[in-house]
Amino acid sequence: MSIDEELIEKAIKDGHKIADKIRDAKTLDGIKELSSEVEEYSDFVNENFGILDDYDERDCEISAFLHVAYDWKQTVLQSENLNKLAAKKIYEEFMKQYLDFLDSKIWINGSYGIKLNGKTPS
Repeated sequence: MSIDEELIEKAIKDGHKIADKIRDAKTLDGIKELSSEVEEYSDFVNENFGILDDYDERDCEISAFLHVAYDWKQTVLQSENLNKLAAKKIYEEFMKQYLDFLDSKIWINGSYGIKLNGKTPS
């Protein structure tokens, strides 16, 4: 396995772990405790798979997907009654999109990311 493949596998494995932790958070304090892990993971994927933006910063779309799911989980835990049900549906959809996007590896290649060593990972 090449270094590139190892980085991809790490990103996917760690991405699923952080998703599980977000999903398992039951309190607002619990979700807020994950903030540094979400940032650390985002930094990792941005640095290794991100493309340079107009400000010379690397951004990988997978980190944006994760942040949206994380933010909606916070909204769920802050909401009450009907608002909570609506927020939960939105959160669940964003979490599904994040996991589907993570597993698809689209964020690595094509218009969403960079080609590692000029090859499409298998």
